[in-house]
Amino acid sequence: MLHQNKSEKYASVFETASRNDRPGILPVYETIEDLFAHLNDKQIQGVQWGRFERFNEHLKGHRPGELTIITGPTGSGKTTFVSEYSLDLCEQGVRTLWGSFEIKYLNLERMMMTQLVGRSFDASRRAEFDQASAQFAQLPLFFMNFHGQTDIEDVLEEARHSVLMHGVEHIIIDNLQFMLGEQFLMIWYSFVSDAFLCTSGLSTDSSVDRFHKQDVVLGTVREFATRYNCHVTLVAHPRKEKEEMTLSNNSLYGGIKASQEADNILIIMNKYHPRFKCAKFVQITKNRAHGSLGVVPLYFDKNSLCFSSYHKAAEQADSKTVDEQLKQQPETGVLEPAQLSAVEGEIQEKDDTFEEGNEEEGFEDNRSSPLQFDNISPEEINYGNFKAFLQQQRTKTNV
Repeated sequence: MLHQNKSEKYASVFETASRNDRPGILPVYETIEDLFAHLNDKQIQGVQWGRFERFNEHLKGHRPGELTIITGPTGSGKTTFVSEYSLDLCEQGVRTLWGSFEIKYLNLERMMMTQLVGRSFDASRRAEFDQASAQFAQLPLFFMNFHGQTDIEDVLEEARHSVLMHGVEHIIIDNLQFMLGEQFLMIWYSFVSDAFLCTSGLSTDSSVDRFHKQDVVLGTVREFATRYNCHVTLVAHPRKEKEEMTLSNNSLYGGIKASQEADNILIIMNKYHPRFKCAKFVQITKNRAHGSLGVVPLYFDKNSLCFSSYHKAAEQADSKTVDEQLKQQPETGVLEPAQLSAVEGEIQEKDDTFEEGNEEEGFEDNRSSPLQFDNISPEEINYGNFKAFLQQQRTKTNV
């Protein structure tokens, strides 16, 4: 027995042992169905942006349980961008909680309402305000009633309540620097052990520097996003850099900890981008879920306060020329009343011009020559038959 081969000695043990007696180990064949369900889970795929479609190309969607950090130099429009960024998701049905500590929530509401309706409005005119606010009030949107320096514990308590009671899926904190008060450290220290303080390099005296404070806040927010399966977007200031230097993940105030904890990092660049011909753009410098990095161009419109081209594209679609509208008319050849009026008006204008030209220069009235109107379709109209054509169209429209 002492000289028995080891493989023979333990053969009976291996034969009787269950292959699934270790819950911490999964053979790949048992995970295939779970993988298929995971890849086709709409929540995993994320909510798609409607205004900023290029985010869909890179981030693939807005997913729960992630932490996104948005940064940019002072005056780059971080709050304005995040306002429309969150509004876009809110329009897709994402229940959103806004924590605005840099500007009061009422000013933020005014900005978001302008971005929603796509134009500035006169708030002193009640009817105009009611029209804009009626649309705004339908959004699944909530605001924290905080402003200025605020204890992170108070912020997370309201965030926790909003998730559990209102089903909030997206929380915005603007910005991180307002969460670095001294009071938070005392609360944090009361929950951690001396051993943790020792290994983390923190101390309980007031000399703890601001970088350590931010690391603690980031870790707390990261834990919240994971525990409550809620997406948290943090706005943060970068370190002071020289103007000629391009911002990167290392430019984040706090450095390594911030870039480690974040799932996504978006940096607003105040630079001209030759490919997109824009003076400002978002650089995606981290994308943990899909790894695709890239650029999202920003085109600011002062009237709507929007960085996307959402409203401009809608206006262009609504302002099609009469020629384009006529090309899309139904096969019956019946013009819509608005199209008919436009056609009649242009014909009358060109008829008057023709008459004036004849009187001034003595041209003969050649009514048999067809006029070349850019917007007359599907049949050709000349001086001899345009009135009959209009009467025919009027009759069809009335019928």
